[in-house]
Amino acid sequence: MEEILKIARKREFRAISLLTNLYYPEDHQDKVISLASKYDIGIHTSYDGLGEVADMLRGAKDVQATVERGMLKINELRSKGLYKGSPTATVVVSALNIKQLPMIIARLEELNWSMNIDFYRWESSNHRENDILKVKDPDQIKEALQQIRNTHGLKTPLWYYDGLESRLEGNNRKQCPYLISPTFGSKFFIRENGDIYTCMNRVLGNLVRDELEDLFAGDTWKSLKVDFDRCRGCWNNCFTVSSRALSYVHFGTMRQYLWTKHRKT
Repeated sequence: MEEILKIARKREFRAISLLTNLYYPEDHQDKVISLASKYDIGIHTSYDGLGEVADMLRGAKDVQATVERGMLKINELRSKGLYKGSPTATVVVSALNIKQLPMIIARLEELNWSMNIDFYRWESSNHRENDILKVKDPDQIKEALQQIRNTHGLKTPLWYYDGLESRLEGNNRKQCPYLISPTFGSKFFIRENGDIYTCMNRVLGNLVRDELEDLFAGDTWKSLKVDFDRCRGCWNNCFTVSSRALSYVHFGTMRQYLWTKHRKT
């Protein structure tokens, strides 16, 4: 992992984040957190439930306690000025945890972590469709969206939820960062062996072996762009929020970020 983080930092990406669920033995947590701090890498952890619900969603034991142990370790470094990033918890709202949403938000606010909150969906090739997780009650969705919009420390821009509501109503607007703003908005996932993946789970190249300039001038990237163009599109927190800068010219979103900045100062 350290080799990958070192190379990624040297490549001067606009932003680098470590996606994790922090569900490790304590010595592994210490190592991961130390590396993120050393290379100034943002940490994004999954936080999808409390107690037994968290265990059910992750198929493991003591998930909440284990994840929060890692979060508290990061908070300790933050308090000492040894971790400069703004750690983020990602919550995916599903039929299994939607009733816990107010408590999840309250707990993350108590932990002083920023939040990305999205709904479980299954449109993308990256997602597995599971009927048990689908929130089917429109009233439940609207109530949850209201709770989310009033959340302090929310990182997801509020304009995203306007588009999400529209999409849930059947207006399948496409807003793809790879096509609209490939330089500023594209997101890539780097695996532990250095392989670089796009949203469609396709390999673009390898961070260790390949030069980025060659990758984006090569045939694989051209082929991927054809696939992006053919794709019917999705609306999710991983990709949509970085797709178009003008989307942020939105009254609610500008007020949201001004308020967040004010709270930090």
